[in-house]
Amino acid sequence: MEVSTDVTMVGLGPMGTALGKAFIGAGSTVTVWNRNRGRARPLQDAGAILAESLASAVSASPLIVTCLHDYAITRRLLDSPEVSTALAGRVVVNTASGTPTEAEDMLAFATRSRAGYLDAKLMTYPLNIGAPETVIFFAGDPDLYFAHRRELQALAGKGTFLGADITSAATFYQGIWLYYYCAVFGFIESAAFLQNSGIPIESFLPHAQRFTADVLWHIADVTERVSTGNFSGDQAESTTYVDSMAAMRDTFVRADIDSRMLAAVCTLVKETSDKYGAEDIAAMFKLQTGTDT
Repeated sequence: MEVSTDVTMVGLGPMGTALGKAFIGAGSTVTVWNRNRGRARPLQDAGAILAESLASAVSASPLIVTCLHDYAITRRLLDSPEVSTALAGRVVVNTASGTPTEAEDMLAFATRSRAGYLDAKLMTYPLNIGAPETVIFFAGDPDLYFAHRRELQALAGKGTFLGADITSAATFYQGIWLYYYCAVFGFIESAAFLQNSGIPIESFLPHAQRFTADVLWHIADVTERVSTGNFSGDQAESTTYVDSMAAMRDTFVRADIDSRMLAAVCTLVKETSDKYGAEDIAAMFKLQTGTDT
């Protein structure tokens, strides 16, 4: 198959299908490939071309976007002699979850295959692909990113190029999702406690949403304190959290809640208090990083 489309989409699960639809919706011509060919039907119906093989799919476009479970699967698919030969002169944009080290290894593989490589991290779920507020992080050669920016812009209104450091997208990805999931899982644990105490989750939701404004203030305050080194306990000393957190844990246990997140928080608060008692709880940053900046 000669080069005939703008983008090739490899991996057509819910996310890969959403990416393909966004490309097509923005006017790009798209070739698709998936091991289960039946998954290509929605994109075929939207105008995509289904390739007979992965090698022919790669040959069909200058931009190859992979959306597979992890780097290992991506690498196995691309590393056959026929496919790696077809990669020469193309640009691979890999959206798999993984580590910064895996991003470096994938760049090395692409370079050996004489292909360009951008590491991309999707900071959303399939339903938000293409939305104005959606964020996708990209890292790699700036020339490659800006050469294909028009196509990639279709995927996220806030597509963000982080620079040439190929590890930066994966690093941000892991840090941001940890923050995100701790917030969501904390909500679930709190909602379970309230439900067992006779308060339904529907009643909790609006209060949790309003309280998010205080969380935004607090993380800005932590950032300011870490940046300036001012950990003064002017608002509340670390010691003041210990008893209140312990009482909270006791209440959750009595409500028959498996409060493992709260238990971990209690441990961190106690350790922070023991070492930095008169300082703000932001001093936990020093405990986590092993620094006293």
